[in-house]
Amino acid sequence: MARRPLALLALAFLSSCFSLPTPDCVFVCGADGHCPPSYVCVPDDNMCHLVVNGATATCPASATPDAAPVEMVDAPVEMVDAPPEMVDAPPEMVDARPGDAP
Repeated sequence: MARRPLALLALAFLSSCFSLPTPDCVFVCGADGHCPPSYVCVPDDNMCHLVVNGATATCPASATPDAAPVEMVDAPVEMVDAPPEMVDAPPEMVDARPGDAP
């Protein structure tokens, strides 16, 4: 029984040592300029900059997102896979045999 308070104390001590990393700018601004807490969106580079003592951190020139934002969808919204009246199978048909299902 004496081990439990000691274990809880050790866990509390170890968890107090953790510090969440806060890089200057590695996040792309989200929809409507949203950024994580403690960050602000800078429209010039569309990056979330860390706010330190009321000022925004300066991003190095090499701070670019790992992928460009997707501007184009893979198919037009009007495009349909199959006509609505075409049915693959009747609704009462089972997709898998009982032995195949998990």
